[in-house]
Amino acid sequence: MNEAEFTLPELSDGLRDAEIVQWHVAPGDTVSTGQALVSIETDKAVAEIPSPRDAHIARLCVAEGDIVSVGATLLVFGNAPLSVRSASSAAAESNLKQALASPAARQLVREMRLELEAIRDSARRAQFPRETHHSSLLLPRA
Repeated sequence: MNEAEFTLPELSDGLRDAEIVQWHVAPGDTVSTGQALVSIETDKAVAEIPSPRDAHIARLCVAEGDIVSVGATLLVFGNAPLSVRSASSAAAESNLKQALASPAARQLVREMRLELEAIRDSARRAQFPRETHHSSLLLPRA
């Protein structure tokens, strides 16, 4: 099996480490380029790290709650037939194409157990200040 390590990238100048907040994939999953792999928290923000390629997840190398340094191996990609994609990865890719939102907006929407596509906004992107009253997110789309 041909494997490739995926390491924590340097997302900003001065970033030395980050906490693994939530895995969005599991060993055995097939992912598409751009699909969220993991949410991390740095001193400045929570961010989702997307997959750099279509791949199969062979194994996760760190657990949620772990603090890892830039360059540390997060997961290992392995070989698997990409013609057989899981329903969850196809749905995730579809959602990414339909709604543009910052990682913070996506996290807030998940916490509220809402669908990102159902949120009305003025710029056709789910961008809103954190102070936005949560009830205003429940308005139907225009």
